[in-house]
Amino acid sequence: MVGKLLSDGNEGFFIFAVMKRKIYVPLLFILFFAACSKPAAPTFLRMEIDEVQNITKSQVYVKANAVFNNPNSVAGKLVRTDLKVVVNDVEVGTVQQDTTSVIPVNSDFKVPVSVNFPLKKVFSNKKGVLKGVLNALLDKKAKVRYEGTITIDFLKVNFDVPVDYEGELVIK
Repeated sequence: MVGKLLSDGNEGFFIFAVMKRKIYVPLLFILFFAACSKPAAPTFLRMEIDEVQNITKSQVYVKANAVFNNPNSVAGKLVRTDLKVVVNDVEVGTVQQDTTSVIPVNSDFKVPVSVNFPLKKVFSNKKGVLKGVLNALLDKKAKVRYEGTITIDFLKVNFDVPVDYEGELVIK
């Protein structure tokens, strides 16, 4: 067949077809490997702590958002949240959520984090619970720390993204 193509005066067409194939095949391989690259791990940016949502005689309810960045061109899925919460150097509890939320493509996203903790566990001191609560209310703030991981799935690849944040909790 090649001999027939060359003998019919189609030498230019044959050479063009071979050159075309030599250009397109490597180009296809490059595109294939670029499209199939492994997803990158999201990064923890910050914690947005809302004010104390509610204080009762025995409980404090705090709502916050962990903010991350997804550098991938594919959407992901939030799989699990596993955080330890420390207020005024006292571990008050853990946030463990098995939820599935969609993570948007190439953007920042928020993961809601809520925690309840006993009032007297955090604000008691040697002079008693009432004195500790009064001091916290007068200062209008408490030191809060979130540490742990949030698991996110991209194309069946799980990433445990570390969260380590320390800030102030405003009490209003």
